[in-house]
Amino acid sequence: MNFAGYFNWRSRSKGKEPYVLKVDEPQNLYGIHADLMTRTLEQGEKILYLIYSPIWEAEETPASIKFISRKWKEEGIKAVLADKASHALAVTEGSFIISKDYHHKSVAPSVQRIPFEQVLAVSLGSTLLLGWLTIAYINNGHFATVNLNYHTTTGRDHFHKAIRVYRERIKPIPKDCLLTRRTWAEVWTNLSLAEMESLSLLKTDEEFALFFFRSSETWTTRKRWFRKMLLCVKPKSLFLVTNLGIFYIIEEPPIKPGMLSFGSEISSLPLEVIASASLEEEANADKISPILNLRFGRNSIFSDWEVPFNQADIICARDFLQWLIAYKFNKNFKL
Repeated sequence: MNFAGYFNWRSRSKGKEPYVLKVDEPQNLYGIHADLMTRTLEQGEKILYLIYSPIWEAEETPASIKFISRKWKEEGIKAVLADKASHALAVTEGSFIISKDYHHKSVAPSVQRIPFEQVLAVSLGSTLLLGWLTIAYINNGHFATVNLNYHTTTGRDHFHKAIRVYRERIKPIPKDCLLTRRTWAEVWTNLSLAEMESLSLLKTDEEFALFFFRSSETWTTRKRWFRKMLLCVKPKSLFLVTNLGIFYIIEEPPIKPGMLSFGSEISSLPLEVIASASLEEEANADKISPILNLRFGRNSIFSDWEVPFNQADIICARDFLQWLIAYKFNKNFKL
């Protein structure tokens, strides 16, 4: 009898390995992922970063994901709890390739390719032991997302490095279109330690900051039954523009003001997807707060983000808006 492969523990994976790991070759992936990834690769296509992530065992979406996902106004474009499946993520020169295995006979494994020119935004978030990756993209003329959940203890660095490899393929803004630079030290002082580590893993060696403005937590009281309850109506966030695009970092609000926060999400958008931007005002907790309305999309398919920020940063926001209009719509680019 030929027992070749019979004791191959990789091929018999149940998707419950206790760790996320980086893999050198697709044939070394666990289970069916090796076959799915190998068959999807085109001739001569090179994998730059490859990850295997086991099943995340969870029953419901944490409150932090529900809160952070409010930035998406388009229905269905939100960070949600992914399916109970193991995943493999490959980053090539021009695409994400994602395979999925439910490890159940009733559901067939699947694999999909997302070309970079279809990507709108990539988001990485975490709360305690749960981490998630959300890729928003255009698929057949519609918005779509793919979501992966992973263990932060073993997966955070791998997923951040994979997205950094993708961001290194983004074309930077030409040097003659740049005005002033901000130092990274200025950015770090506005972030928590976890957010600073996350951003430092995502930014490239040649990347530098151009504009940033912040939003502080805003709380109000709401009546529920016969009690007054504190409610966070505006989370702490940072909007950062670099020579490669935009970072938007949102922090999960704590249970009460002054308490620790355990969740955050950082989203990255290439500047080429930004269609327009405008400044407006919104009433929050009996206060008037400025808001940046950001419209982005591809192929005439658009979505919107509302980015609140502090009144103290209004000058920086106006400078960014003036620069964006000149860069996107003025070929001569003169300010």
